[in-house]
Amino acid sequence: MAVGPPDPTTTGPRRTFGSVASRVVAFVWLSSLLTAFGVSWIAVESSVSLLRPEIEKRLPSILARARAHLVEWLDEAQEDVAELAQALDGACPEGSKTTCPVVRDPSGEPGAHARALLEAVLRASDRFDAFVLLDADGRALASAGAPRTLPAPLARGRRFGSVEGADGRPAPLVSIALGEGASLHGWLRRERLAALLDTDEVHPARLQLVDAAGRPLDAVGPHAPVSLREALDHTAPGEARGYRNHDGTRVVGARLVLEDGWQLVLEEPFTSAYELAISLATRVVAASLVLILVLSAAAHRVTTAALRPLGQLSEAARRVARGELDVRIPDAKSSPEIALLIRTFNEMSATLVANRKEIEEANRRLQRQNQELQGANEVLEQLSITDGLTKLHNHRFFQDYLTREIKRVRRSAEPLSMLLLDLDDFKRLNDRLGHAAGDQLLKAIARTLNDSVRESDFLARYGGEEFVVLAPATDLDGALHLAEKIRGAVAESSYIVDESMRIVKVTVSIGVAVYQGDRKAFFANADRALYQAKGAGKDCVVADAPERAAPAQARPA
Repeated sequence: MAVGPPDPTTTGPRRTFGSVASRVVAFVWLSSLLTAFGVSWIAVESSVSLLRPEIEKRLPSILARARAHLVEWLDEAQEDVAELAQALDGACPEGSKTTCPVVRDPSGEPGAHARALLEAVLRASDRFDAFVLLDADGRALASAGAPRTLPAPLARGRRFGSVEGADGRPAPLVSIALGEGASLHGWLRRERLAALLDTDEVHPARLQLVDAAGRPLDAVGPHAPVSLREALDHTAPGEARGYRNHDGTRVVGARLVLEDGWQLVLEEPFTSAYELAISLATRVVAASLVLILVLSAAAHRVTTAALRPLGQLSEAARRVARGELDVRIPDAKSSPEIALLIRTFNEMSATLVANRKEIEEANRRLQRQNQELQGANEVLEQLSITDGLTKLHNHRFFQDYLTREIKRVRRSAEPLSMLLLDLDDFKRLNDRLGHAAGDQLLKAIARTLNDSVRESDFLARYGGEEFVVLAPATDLDGALHLAEKIRGAVAESSYIVDESMRIVKVTVSIGVAVYQGDRKAFFANADRALYQAKGAGKDCVVADAPERAAPAQARPA
């Protein structure tokens, strides 16, 4: 019986997850995965190392160009404020700065002329949200727009600063000092700053203008404002550094210091700054995963094909263990070692089948011999208890039977009688006719006796020409009746014992006794009655009581 591939539905989870093929595939998959991640990590780190100098140059260069645009724009704003200051200063004659109409009109309203001039300039400018003119004590002399908080008095010279704006956020200022301690301040428009700095070169980084106190003046770019604290703490002016911001995101940042403490801070996500490296790593991981799948499939196919004969061997071994010895594994193209295993298994299976056939044949022979021996034993047992000549039970079996019957009647208290028979004048007849005729006569007498007794009676050849009958459940009267029946049957029968066809007539003498509790006395009484019958003239029945004896011819036929 050939064995095919094992049925996966009968193998269970252990085979699914614990087979050699699965372990090989898992090993290939895990080793390939670890290799892929290792290669990807090396690729990323190598790419980062290669790109870091470029990024450290690129971010400061972006900041430098952004600074140039911003400084140029701020210079123009400064020039606008300076021109406005000259206009205000030119309206006052020499030596009367404090009484000039710029400060106080003839009508007594402070700064009316200056306010009109500031409002006119504000309407014509797209760089400013408001103007304010302060005296030496920091009091507003005139204003245009809606400044919320007044700046502090300026030191001499040009300066950039910031104050809280109308929206509560720091607002950038361009300020200039006038004569007699007065100063002029212009609130820069944040949206103009954002538009100025929001260029394609900035994206997708985040660029922010910071005042001298580290407060953000405005943010430009598509993302949330930069993490100023981390950027200011982890970077040095003019250098690009990598760090993690307040929410744990990995970024690359740089900053440049402008005039009067203003700074430009640039922050770019790590994924954007190192996009090339991440893209390379992604491609490496994707290629590695594809390679893992291909190698895993190939490994599974190769190992499955290589281990299929082992599965067949395992299945065949289980079937042999269940008693199916006639199992053959077909030859398959496999390694020499597995092929040798298959051949060895097939030879072993063939040997087991041959041995089983030999054992079965030996068992059949042994069974026949046992049957024959049993039959022989039965024959021997029968011969051991049977008289060879008459085929009646012999003397030994009679003794055993007598023992059993005595035990039985002792329990049941039933009567038990014994009839002891002896052929009359048999020795003289045997001498006259010959031993062969004597044996024939004994056989014929045995048949007559067997036909005369009851089924419940036990008939045996006691020895020579003597026979004995045990009559269970029979008292003395019943025993005498049975003895008389036997005596009459023998006396009435005629026997032909030799080739001369002569007819022979014989008689028997019978002694009868009833069991009285003593085995020896039981047989002795029967034997004594037999001798009494012989002495009474033979051919008669005598009980163990003398008064019951009578010659046969005295009884009716």
